Amino acid sequence: MTLPELLKDPNVIELIGAILAALWAWAKANKWVKRRTSLRTAQALEALELAVVKVHKTYTQLILEGRKPPRLTPSEKASAEGQALRIAKQALLEKGIELYRLIPPTTAQLAIRKAVNTLLH
Repeated sequence: MTLPELLKDPNVIELIGAILAALWAWAKANKWVKRRTSLRTAQALEALELAVVKVHKTYTQLILEGRKPPRLTPSEKASAEGQALRIAKQALLEKGIELYRLIPPTTAQLAIRKAVNTLLH
């Protein structure tokens, strides 16, 4: 059987149509997954920033009150970062989002430090 003969067969045409439809559906689903992941990543970064603000208001400001110069010790910084991370994780879990599935731990720590720097400067 030659190619022109195969293309005249209704079963072959149906098969080609089904394959093209499956490829189209996969491409659309792939875009949807990427868009959803991007949205969730943005939510995770926002949760980290909000957690930093919360920790700053409830923890670091109380420690820094009256200190000259107003600086945290390394252990206080680590504690504040840990608190912010726990708060962000909890907030995201309430939305059904697992932080480390979207953002690696090192990236989360960098996002916290960036938010701290933004808050303090």
